Amino acid sequence: MREKPNVVLLGMRGGTAYAVLQALHAMGARVQLICDRRSSMRLSRLCELLYVSKDLSSEPAGHILEIINDRHRHQRVDLVVASDVEGTMLLNGIRDGLTSPVFPAADNATLTLLDNKWSFHHLCAAVGICTPDSIFFESKERMDVGRIEGELGYPVVVKPVNMSGGDGVIVADSPDAVSTHVLLNPRYGYGKSGLIVQHYVRGQDWGYSAFAVDGRIEVALTFACGSNWRTEFCQNPGLLNAGRRIIEHVRYTGVVNFDCRLDDETKTFKFLECNPRFFRRVTAARLCGFNFVKAGICDEKRLPRDVCYLPIRDVFTREGAKFLAQGRWPLSVLAADVMETLSDPIPAVVQKGAWTRAALIAISPLLQRGSLARL
Repeated sequence: MREKPNVVLLGMRGGTAYAVLQALHAMGARVQLICDRRSSMRLSRLCELLYVSKDLSSEPAGHILEIINDRHRHQRVDLVVASDVEGTMLLNGIRDGLTSPVFPAADNATLTLLDNKWSFHHLCAAVGICTPDSIFFESKERMDVGRIEGELGYPVVVKPVNMSGGDGVIVADSPDAVSTHVLLNPRYGYGKSGLIVQHYVRGQDWGYSAFAVDGRIEVALTFACGSNWRTEFCQNPGLLNAGRRIIEHVRYTGVVNFDCRLDDETKTFKFLECNPRFFRRVTAARLCGFNFVKAGICDEKRLPRDVCYLPIRDVFTREGAKFLAQGRWPLSVLAADVMETLSDPIPAVVQKGAWTRAALIAISPLLQRGSLARL
């Protein structure tokens, strides 16, 4: 692959897609973006727009195939990559017809298995990985608060089995809380594919992230998670071994992330869910020395060790000052984060909700570069 590859990125919307865009830009890639019109990435200076869809999740696969191949005919495309599960499944469906290489990824059956919190729960049980005690309900109308109390006790966490980003997640400490926030809440419209109710595990959040090919782990790292996306990288042997067993069992290919919690009571890791895709902390890992996107393109083995990433605003907090003074949050990481934010500020502002969706759609055509965007 060329030193500065031409890359087509499929990104629905949200922070994960933007993290992948930043990672590609850090490699020097020239990025052509296919995105949803609700995505703030269309305002980024780090890419050119190839296609903007009214709803990328329902876009005909053949149309995307035609767009990418047409681009390849006019200007060689060195790689096509998707930031999320939906985009990866779309690419899997047209992979044989694409004339450009595609970023390594699992097949759709494996993605479906891992992306569903209930099937992932059963997978962990099959390979001897600890998970919280859980119950599945087909919908919120089928939920039984008496069964929840009898089998799990309170507090519990209610989650849609196939959503991400915290959508539909409710922590409830009593049957009344479940009824108020889920059962009797007309605004709670999640769970059409089912809901999982898990015993709430008290403890610290951890993550396991890896890039693998056919079940062979090329690189893996673990990290402790703090508030506001604080990330402390440290290799935990027990967590590394548990993640390896899952990846080898399903012969996974691509980037994957497991959300875990270190149980305060048992001092064991409980696996909560799997993200068989890129994830928000791709940025934290990259700024601390490891680029997950690059790992799928060429050899990338350097891992961040005993180093922290904190969001920029934490520089004004007591905890941030302590981490800086101790050298755990390197000034080089903070400086790189600040420079990236200042060089491309609009997507970050939009993601934080400073602009309304209506304003975004209204002004974005004025800011688009090139004539390839099709509204």
